[in-house]
Amino acid sequence: MTETPEPAGSLYLVQQLLQQGLQGIVSPVTAIKRALAELDRYRELAGRIQEARDQQVTVNTPGRARTGDRLTSHAAAADIATGSVRAAVLVHIVECGPVTDREITHALRSNGSGPRSRRAELVESGHVRATGETRKFGGRDHTLWAATAEGVAWARRHRPLAPRVAA
Repeated sequence: MTETPEPAGSLYLVQQLLQQGLQGIVSPVTAIKRALAELDRYRELAGRIQEARDQQVTVNTPGRARTGDRLTSHAAAADIATGSVRAAVLVHIVECGPVTDREITHALRSNGSGPRSRRAELVESGHVRATGETRKFGGRDHTLWAATAEGVAWARRHRPLAPRVAA
């Protein structure tokens, strides 16, 4: 008799279980039940992974300040709610992109570098990428930023929860 392993969330194991049923090693009904339990575990693990990736956008992390910045800049960086700003930046890029940092800052009605820092964090997390194109403002080239497939998927899942972006 084959020992029933604890579901681990492996699609390979699903295939193996079904093959055991086809080969008569276990009854087809037993094989299907075990495979379904394995698929449930796989879905649960996939959901946890997605939640962890989603938190990269919405979690409040300490803001950034350069080493040479004044103490007030470091204090402000520690107090900022980065998650909501990061979410607003991502939603704006998804809805209006490709856009420049200048356009993001203007749309969020900000006059600081906060939106640019949040966009940089979104690049690091794989939600936003540089398009390789630029747009001129005041005679200078500005990089255009667009959402990746993961960034678009995040916005679709969380749009009702994300802050409204000014038009």
